[in-house]
Amino acid sequence: MKMNKNLIEENLKIEYERVNGSSFMTIETDKSFEDSYQIKMIVKNELEHFLKITNASVNNRHFLKYDISKRQQLAQFYEYEKMKLEDVRLLCSNISEMVRLVDEYMLDLDYVLLDPNFIFMDVITKNLNFIYLPSLKNSNFTDNLRSVFEYVLEHFDHTMDKTSVVFLYEFYQYILSNKYDPYNLLKLYNELHDKMFAEVEVNTEAATNYSGEQNTKATTNYSGEQNTEAIPNYSVGQNTEATTNYSVEQNTEASSNYSSRRNTQDSLEETVIDTISKEEILVDDPEKDNLKANNKLLVVGLIFTITSLTYMLFPKLLPIVIPKSINFVVLIVGVFCLILYKKSVDKLREMPDLVAEEIPYVAKERSVVSQPSNTFEQTEMKKTKPIQTTNESFSNNKFYPADNNISRKASYYVEDNISVDTVLLSDFVKKRQAKEFKLIFKEDSIGLIESIEKSMAFKNQEDVSLDLDKKEICFKKFPMVMGNFKEVADIFFDSKLVSRMHASIKKEEGKYIFEDLNSSNGSFINGERLENKETRELTSGDIITIASVSFEVEIS
Repeated sequence: MKMNKNLIEENLKIEYERVNGSSFMTIETDKSFEDSYQIKMIVKNELEHFLKITNASVNNRHFLKYDISKRQQLAQFYEYEKMKLEDVRLLCSNISEMVRLVDEYMLDLDYVLLDPNFIFMDVITKNLNFIYLPSLKNSNFTDNLRSVFEYVLEHFDHTMDKTSVVFLYEFYQYILSNKYDPYNLLKLYNELHDKMFAEVEVNTEAATNYSGEQNTKATTNYSGEQNTEAIPNYSVGQNTEATTNYSVEQNTEASSNYSSRRNTQDSLEETVIDTISKEEILVDDPEKDNLKANNKLLVVGLIFTITSLTYMLFPKLLPIVIPKSINFVVLIVGVFCLILYKKSVDKLREMPDLVAEEIPYVAKERSVVSQPSNTFEQTEMKKTKPIQTTNESFSNNKFYPADNNISRKASYYVEDNISVDTVLLSDFVKKRQAKEFKLIFKEDSIGLIESIEKSMAFKNQEDVSLDLDKKEICFKKFPMVMGNFKEVADIFFDSKLVSRMHASIKKEEGKYIFEDLNSSNGSFINGERLENKETRELTSGDIITIASVSFEVEIS
């Protein structure tokens, strides 16, 4: 994960370890801080928004150990989730509270590791805990805060409403230009939020009122005009004649238009396509075209060899005299051509045969049902002639029958208004060669997980496909988080032994990576426990264990 520039220059030496079921982040320092009043302040008062600190020294090496049990890095959490405005508000609230504690206990803001990689979160309450590291030399709170909100912008859910996105960028401009008080960061957030959303609400109400007035005015004017036009009186004779003429004209016109529409519509509905051509592509490289060149080698080799041997054995059969040296050279060339031909043929035999892959166009099968006649249309409906193919080979295609009888019930047709997207050959081959990743449920050594359907759930059913008979879970997207917190876990385990965010499986450059996410009861691969944040590549046949639940990996 990307770290801000100031912290990279610090060259921090960080390790993770577990002690008696607790997880710790250990940072090596250049000196001991056992007598530091700042560390004593945090340890003695157990400040709410700071991780618990322990001093340690081994062989003249000094460490500060931070208890990160049951917490996730901010950067780790939002690797799988997008940030919402409420998440940003909670971040501002926690930073403001942390700044208040720093001021109250006479600490230094520049010593706070304000970076998403070193901010730890309780995934349920979303309360944040910060690391206080007095050995920092290049850290600057203003730069660090700017870096945090750059991360927020990058991981914010930009599919939200436009007002939320615009508000966040405006708030970021205040951070960027230092127009804020760290102590009142939450206050600034609330003021800007209320101001912007209040303006949007006023504009919406104004637009609604304006629209209503326009509609009312238009209705009134239209009603007045209609009433004015209705005032003149006409004689009975005029009314009768007008009514009669209008009725005849309307019926005639309606009959003509309706009949025309019906013919056009029926023509479209009855249009069928007997055969739909398929596009063939060759998946492998067509190197067998070199066979023609190889045949030339064979012909040359045979002519040279036969001519030379004939002259050697029966010299009187040839009308010309060939010196022995030239005859020998001709024989060598002929034999060499034959050897080259044999090698090329053997090489072609070792190559996989070319497979013709067909990419069908979008086609559906339907029944052609004749429509009943109506009062305006007495003639028999005309059927559109099927499109004929110029390639007679399709008549033998098992997918496309050669029967051109349009009256049959089943016909192939191209659906109206469907455009056929072109498939890139590279994408087609890549998808064809893509591997499936499956987890096969083996057992739960404790017995808390009875079966996939009873004790497991999935955040989005579209992300997996299940085969309950084979106890298989096929992954359709990556990364996938496993845990017992439904709001975050893609694969939910109904087990108290499984951590809220226990482990994850990612796909990086075609490889499947298994990672422990600071779990309490451990993530195992083939019986070996992973350290916190440790990653391992998975291969087919591996057994991974989430606390007590075991799965076999199948990559095919």
